[in-house]
Amino acid sequence: MDSTSINLLKSLVEGQKDTAELLDLLGIKDRRLAYIIKNLVEEDYIEKQDTIIRLKETSKATLFRDITQIVDVEKLLHESNEILLSSIDENITIDQLIKKSGLSKATIYRSISDLQSIGAILKNEDMVNIDESKEQLVLFTKLLKTEREKKYEDGNTEIIYNDNSTTLRKTPSGKIAKGAITGFTLFSDYEIEYQTTHDYFCEQKKDLEIQDVLLHAVYSANYSKNKMELLIAIVFYAKYKDKTDILQLRKKASVLGISEIWLDIEAYIRRKQLKNTDLFLPWDEFLSKAKLYDIPIEKYTLPKPSNLLFREISDELQESKIIYLFGGENMRIKSLKDSTKDCDIVVESKDDFDNLAEILTNMGYERRLKTNYSDEDRRIKPDDIFEHEKKSRMDLFTITIMQDLSLSSTMKEKADIRDYGKLKVGLLRNEHVFLLKAVANREGDIQDMEALVTGSPNTPHELQHGSFDWELVWDEILRQEHINHTKDFTTIIFDQISYLAEQTRIVAPFLDKLRRHVIDQMIRRMLRGGSMTIKEIVELLNGGDITEPMIRNRIDALEKTEMIVKYSVGRTTYVKLLKNNEYSENELVINTHRLKIYLDWRFFIRQKESDQNIQELTKELKELGFQTIGELDEVIRNSTEILKQYEDEQFSKRHFDIVGATRICVGLNYPEIGQKRSSKYFLSKFEKYNHIARGKFIPEHPIKMARK
Repeated sequence: MDSTSINLLKSLVEGQKDTAELLDLLGIKDRRLAYIIKNLVEEDYIEKQDTIIRLKETSKATLFRDITQIVDVEKLLHESNEILLSSIDENITIDQLIKKSGLSKATIYRSISDLQSIGAILKNEDMVNIDESKEQLVLFTKLLKTEREKKYEDGNTEIIYNDNSTTLRKTPSGKIAKGAITGFTLFSDYEIEYQTTHDYFCEQKKDLEIQDVLLHAVYSANYSKNKMELLIAIVFYAKYKDKTDILQLRKKASVLGISEIWLDIEAYIRRKQLKNTDLFLPWDEFLSKAKLYDIPIEKYTLPKPSNLLFREISDELQESKIIYLFGGENMRIKSLKDSTKDCDIVVESKDDFDNLAEILTNMGYERRLKTNYSDEDRRIKPDDIFEHEKKSRMDLFTITIMQDLSLSSTMKEKADIRDYGKLKVGLLRNEHVFLLKAVANREGDIQDMEALVTGSPNTPHELQHGSFDWELVWDEILRQEHINHTKDFTTIIFDQISYLAEQTRIVAPFLDKLRRHVIDQMIRRMLRGGSMTIKEIVELLNGGDITEPMIRNRIDALEKTEMIVKYSVGRTTYVKLLKNNEYSENELVINTHRLKIYLDWRFFIRQKESDQNIQELTKELKELGFQTIGELDEVIRNSTEILKQYEDEQFSKRHFDIVGATRICVGLNYPEIGQKRSSKYFLSKFEKYNHIARGKFIPEHPIKMARK
């Protein structure tokens, strides 16, 4: 149950309420209240007569009223805690709870901790029980358990996974369960006909994406230890690789608790060593199925290397040039991998890029149309992709690599230079390739990162530099942060290095330091858009390798360095950023690209917007008289606290996306648009919030409408 529903029930313990009272008390809109009331009526907690809401005279509602006197019901019934509570039998083990509830192991332990903290359950080693001394709680729990069994366990349905946002159900083929069809049941919609003995259904808050369908199949295949099903899931992945995002796949696999299996799938498709070999059928079986489903061979094989490629480029050059090589081709030259699908090249200037592009065209290469980019291509964003029928694909970058990292002076200084005549090729060091792999987040990168760390005895002697230098990686992370101070890439690096440790047991010596660094960075990023409660920060960051005590410790550490400050309003503790809150490229003239980068930076946790909407906002701001990012940032930076107050009072929570938040910040400073109902910059109760704004900030760059 969500917190708002629980708080509504708690308020009715004191007596019946009018809907107007509840709206004011809960700080929500009419539609949201109507939805909550409907659900609670269906769950037999409350009844509604006209506008009056009261607890129903049922055993369930009566027991709820009673247990509010003995435990914290907000923790007791919050989300997965309620599911766990309704799954507890006498002397049930944690492993049995995982199977019965469908909750992940991490969620189970988190919920047990919550319920122990309020005295609802007792845990003795691996056994969990309801606290029998609380008779009303025992009765209430039994009632929840009976309801849950009636709702889901009808003899046909098995819950195979359940957490706060997703429930996966499995039924005998042809039987219907609650939720949308997913996994193997949906494969026929993707032209992969595969008959299973079961159908699969999913309930989740967000719409199903192709990544969800694939991973639900992987999860169910792993759940039943069915090798053929897992192979069919791999076939599905091979067929639709261009329509999936490997970063999203890894994140969602981690949530489902199958990241280890997923990384093995990446290794399987690249013919690399597997961690769980007993789950996978031989490669010949895959080849047979791939042929059956008409999957092009290039989807799962890599092109043969062209050893003369750089010599051919050199022959076309008019004068000496240097390019820098990272990625798979770099590793192939060092005998760290047998083949690669593309050749990743970074050059130092636009002139060098144009020159190389012209040469590749003369050699028979063709530019890949950006409309044909895969999701992976769009995320990596090379300056251009060149393809040849018989040669390696060429991904070209100019100075900036993968939108996040730069070709630093250290990278260039430590590169090994190979001479191909007029063309000089700088092979970036393994440590720098490792870092770029961590940011790229492409299929097979985890296995490549392992190879870079362990090295190969077959690497040419002149390219060997002793054991892997972790300090060089750490120094480059800090250097890149200094160079690319508006980019947020450390979280991706941390995720990848964590995946590496999970999959290969290779643990970076700075992993704990990086985790603390990432938490600090995330806290600062979240606070750029205004103060937040400690509770909000914990809820957003808590999960996986990052725990609540870690987050609170880092908040305390940042306060000691005077980076942030804590302050209280009533019983609520807020955190506010004190340093590094100004955008560093204030002098840039506003355009769509720069505005998008800035707004993503300033409003880190708000919903992002499409390029089209950012383009529309850019046009509006220019018409209003804003010229530079700095002029806009001055208005927004000094208005974020009022924006938060406006949202809290008018909408009860963070409501606006990055475009809406920008319009509110601008509108509350200028009556000509802030008071105009037809304007996109209109604010309810404008006078109140404008008065606060004028007390805190008077814009130095009045917009054109304000001058009239």
